[in-house]
Amino acid sequence: MSKHKKFGLALIFLACHGAAFSGAYVGIAGGEGWSNATSKLYDFYDYGHYGLTRKDNNRPAYALYLGDTLSERDALELSYTNFGQYKITSPTFGDSTRASAFSFRWVHQFPINEKSGVDSHLGAAWMKEQYHCLSECAGLPDTTTNRLVGVAGVGVYWGISPAVRIRAGVDYYNGGRFTIRDQGADYQLSANYLVAALGVEYHF
Repeated sequence: MSKHKKFGLALIFLACHGAAFSGAYVGIAGGEGWSNATSKLYDFYDYGHYGLTRKDNNRPAYALYLGDTLSERDALELSYTNFGQYKITSPTFGDSTRASAFSFRWVHQFPINEKSGVDSHLGAAWMKEQYHCLSECAGLPDTTTNRLVGVAGVGVYWGISPAVRIRAGVDYYNGGRFTIRDQGADYQLSANYLVAALGVEYHF
C-alpha cells in the first residue's frame, strides 16, 4: 500500500473515531449570562420616567453537569445552571430577578481531529425564576415561577488527556416567565437567557 493511501486511511480513521464519547462524565463551567428580564421590568414600571441608576443585562453564571454516552458521537446530559441575580434600580425604587434551571439535553459532537471538535446541544429545562422587590415594596411580595422551557446551544471541546476535556459553549434558554403580584393581581413577564461558559469535564 502506498504512503498516500495509508495517510488517507489514517485521516478517515481519525474523522470516524477521534475524540469520541466514552462512558459517563461530569463537568463544571463558569462564565457570563445575559437576560432581557430587566428590560421587561424597565417597561413594566416605566423606569425611563423615574430615572435609572442600575440595570443588569449580564451577570456571572455557572453550571454543573453529568452525562452518559449513547454512542461515540451522542450523549445525554443532566445539568444545573445558575444565571445569577439581575437588578434594576431608580433613585426611588428597585426590583430584581433570579433564575436557575435543571436541563436535560442531547449532545452530538462533530470531531475535527483526535482531540478536538464541535458539539451541539438540544433539550428542555425546568426553569425557576424569582422576583424580588428591592425598595418601595408595599403590596409587592416575593414570587417564584416554575416553567418548562427550551434550550439549544453549540460549543467546542479539546481533550487534554484521555480522561480530561476542556469545553466551551453557548446555550440559549427560551420561554421563561417571572411573576409580579401587585395589589392582588398577577402579571407574568417573559424572560430569556443566554449563557457563555468555559469549563472542564472528567470522563470515567
